[in-house]
Amino acid sequence: MLQQIRDKTQGIISKILVGLLIAVFALWGLDTIVGNFLVSTPKLTVNGDEILSQEIDSVTQQKAQEVIAQLGENPDLSLLDETLLREAAVNELVQRTLQPMLRIGSVAAHQHHSLYLRFLHRTKVPCNFWSTLSILRNMKTFFASFLGVIAALFVTFLLGIGLLVGLASMGDDSAPSVQDGSWVVVDLQGTVPDRIPDDGLPDFAELTGEAPQGPALNDLLFSFRDLEQDDRVKGVVLRTAGLDAGYATLRELRQAIARLRKAGKKVYAYDEVYSLKQYYLASAANEVWIHPEGLMELSGLGSSRPYFKGFLDKMGVKAELIRGSNNAYKSAGEPFIAEKMSEANKRQTAELLGSIWATLRTDLASDGRLSGDGFDVLMNSTPLLRGKEAAGEGLMTKAAYEDVFLKKLGVKDWNDDKLVAFDNYSASDDADEDTESGNVLDRIAVVYAEGDIEDGEGLDGVVASRTVVEALRDIRKNKRIKAVVLRINSPGGSALASDVMWRELDLLRKEKPLVISMGNLAASGGYYIAAPGERIFAQPTTITGSIGVFGLFFTGEELLRNKVGIRFESVGTHAYSNFGQLDRTLTDSERLLVQANVDQTYGRFLQVVSNGRSLDSSAVDSMAQGRVWSGTDALRLGLVDAHGGLMEALAYAQKKANLKGTPRISTYPQEQNAFDALLAEFSKGSASLRQKAQWGPLAEVAAEWQRLERMKGVQMRMTEVGPL
Repeated sequence: MLQQIRDKTQGIISKILVGLLIAVFALWGLDTIVGNFLVSTPKLTVNGDEILSQEIDSVTQQKAQEVIAQLGENPDLSLLDETLLREAAVNELVQRTLQPMLRIGSVAAHQHHSLYLRFLHRTKVPCNFWSTLSILRNMKTFFASFLGVIAALFVTFLLGIGLLVGLASMGDDSAPSVQDGSWVVVDLQGTVPDRIPDDGLPDFAELTGEAPQGPALNDLLFSFRDLEQDDRVKGVVLRTAGLDAGYATLRELRQAIARLRKAGKKVYAYDEVYSLKQYYLASAANEVWIHPEGLMELSGLGSSRPYFKGFLDKMGVKAELIRGSNNAYKSAGEPFIAEKMSEANKRQTAELLGSIWATLRTDLASDGRLSGDGFDVLMNSTPLLRGKEAAGEGLMTKAAYEDVFLKKLGVKDWNDDKLVAFDNYSASDDADEDTESGNVLDRIAVVYAEGDIEDGEGLDGVVASRTVVEALRDIRKNKRIKAVVLRINSPGGSALASDVMWRELDLLRKEKPLVISMGNLAASGGYYIAAPGERIFAQPTTITGSIGVFGLFFTGEELLRNKVGIRFESVGTHAYSNFGQLDRTLTDSERLLVQANVDQTYGRFLQVVSNGRSLDSSAVDSMAQGRVWSGTDALRLGLVDAHGGLMEALAYAQKKANLKGTPRISTYPQEQNAFDALLAEFSKGSASLRQKAQWGPLAEVAAEWQRLERMKGVQMRMTEVGPL
């Protein structure tokens, strides 16, 4: 971890500057986080004595109660001026402080008289109103202060990390040694994203409760390529216990392992527990070992997802889904309007799972441990096997304790110098850590589009249209970049954002070769931006298609009016001035407008695909309608051109650009520097704290509502399939 940060900060001067920036930002960020919540406590000094705001509040309450008590049965306090009350309170406190020098009786009486005149004949307000207001203010101060303390501790922790990084950077800059006869240990965790931006900051996943992430796919692929030619390394040891990646990602890694084995490297896998995903990857190794009392789970593929209509009904929230007129398979909004899966969605999901399993079955059988029929028999009869049983069925090379496996490697324990962690190997001077050390000046750009498609800017987990467009324009202007690979791993999202990026991609392909590499998922808006590519690569297990459009609108009429007691009153200049009002459903005319817009957008989608794939529009429509396809079916239908992963797409781009040797690779969108990344982290933390301060125990509900709000409007988005 520290090695990665060192690599981002070169030279003592830059390290000092970064440390100072972190310190300054820590102090500034604390003020930003806390300042929005804390009730100010100004001090008024009179003749050397301080009058605190708490004293002013107390006297203000007293005066408000005195006024209310003297107004009779039905006072109207709707126009009660708190500012005036506070002024009177300040005056009184000042007079008390200066009592030896001033006669205050007439002043106070005058202030009271003025107040009484202002509030005659007002409506009745409970006498404890101001007391309650004071309690709420004090509670806000308490919780804000508490949150401020937490924020301060977090900032202090980050500052400490920054100082630790600075100290580490000033130490030995030598790369971790890789001895002759070493093994590289690859410990895979989480979903294995296509890319983890190297912003120079440590991974705080464990501290924030997020799922830990192992190496990114691009780091693994390029480092494995280097390993093929590294004579110091015997091979790779796979650990997959925390792995939950998509099957397309796993298949790319299987292909990389095959290339390692072809280059003469040994690949061994050892774990105590194997799921189907973990075994699918591990089975590509020369040998697969398991603990004798370990477990192997082979339950097959399944899809399960929640349906929220019942929950929304209880909350008083209604969802309106408007799909393209013939988009029967477009199921992204279905969980919000139905209590169970539609027959069309059930049918396409079953066919998708069947197609993906056919690929996995063939791949597993090719490993030579068990036939495809053998896997089916086990899955239908004995899906859970103990380690010895799995070895007995031929699924494992050997069931043995860890020390026996380590002896096989020729080492004593996991801390042996001959075992090199993957992170250390990829960070070494001899490894191609950043995929940008090719031997030619001309280069290929790899643009990563991973996450939901959204409007605006962003780097972390979203495909932000403005950010991607800026990257594409930079690439188009850069004469050193001879070809582009767009790596897509997205379920889609905003229709407008998709078209904004499509335009830049369409302009780019007219000047430079544009090759598409699909990851686990390139559906709906994700396929929309793939359409301009001159060649599209996908794995047989890639989920793609979902060519369809929908509009989703949420209204909280019952929630607001009947459960919360909030009522909106609207005034407008035209018939549709208050279109999309939160407290009411769409009118018939508004619904027709949305339907027309959705159908027009769907027509535009068909046109984009038809032009990009050189297919007749009616033919595209017949395979579209929101239907989801596997990469196998997509190749048959002409939606993709070839099966393959990122490395195959790069090889094709290199050929099209006529580049010799190993091309230099530049990745986009460009990574943030450490300071910008830290700024972003504090911004997210500040927003989270504000939300918790505003909503209290309902903060999670508010966050979910905001997520639903982002899905409002016309969308090109695919529903989640499940564990794939």
